[in-house]
Amino acid sequence: MATCARAKWAALFLSLVVLATAWLQPLDRLGADAGERAFQRALAAFAVARTLNAVISLAKGTEVAVQPAGVGISFSAGEVLDPVNDLVEQFSWLMLTSSAVLGLQLLLGGIMGSPGVSATITIALGAATALLWADRAAPLRRALFSVAVVLVTLRFLFPVMALAQEVVHRLYLADSYSRSLDDLQVSASQFRELAEVPPDERPEAVGSERGSWWERLSSTYDSLTGALKIEARMRRLQEAAEEVTERIIQLIVAFLLETVVIPLGFLWAALATIRAAARWALGAQALSRPLTPGRNGEPQ
Repeated sequence: MATCARAKWAALFLSLVVLATAWLQPLDRLGADAGERAFQRALAAFAVARTLNAVISLAKGTEVAVQPAGVGISFSAGEVLDPVNDLVEQFSWLMLTSSAVLGLQLLLGGIMGSPGVSATITIALGAATALLWADRAAPLRRALFSVAVVLVTLRFLFPVMALAQEVVHRLYLADSYSRSLDDLQVSASQFRELAEVPPDERPEAVGSERGSWWERLSSTYDSLTGALKIEARMRRLQEAAEEVTERIIQLIVAFLLETVVIPLGFLWAALATIRAAARWALGAQALSRPLTPGRNGEPQ
């Protein structure tokens, strides 16, 4: 009897804590702040992706050709930037999707934190708690507690999810995110600079093959120098493209963890809780049904 009484008082205390948390909304404020920060991070990454896409689209059209000593060498930024541009476009769509997911999460969190949901939880928990001391109302009490568990799970799902995302970001992803975003912004400037070939590296800077031997020698030297500069420019552009690829993949992994893995884990836990509450309520109703005799006089 003493153990049963303590369990009832513990259930009453837990119900009061849940109701106070639902109405005072400390988790909602923390979750909304964390969700807003995650949303702004996704928007910042999306803006950088769009900037990169625009810069690469402009830089792809750059093409310069020289002929040092009769050997043709061409500089085509599109050959290097085409694969990276495809990755940037996919990354841009992923960031747009992540922004939409985080925005939807904020919206649903606000809806579940509305006074109407809190009032419904209060009614269900209040009625179930009031029936704790009514032994004959055990099936109804269990059903009310099951409804309350489902509502409480949905009520606090989104703020707790947002807090989990913020904790994971700060512990494991913050440094990588900041470094990758800064590097992508630098890479956008590098692409713009490397694709803009200065006049001294263009074919117009190479002198005519006609004239004195000194003019022809000077023309060949200028052409060779331009070819070497173009090769160096191509090499730097390739290195910048590889750096962008690495940083984009790091950001993709981070946002997949925040917007796919963590939400799916919380949704699975929420569904498991709802199923358990439903089985508990249905099992209690089955146990409370009176036994009726069968054809042979045996209960069924």
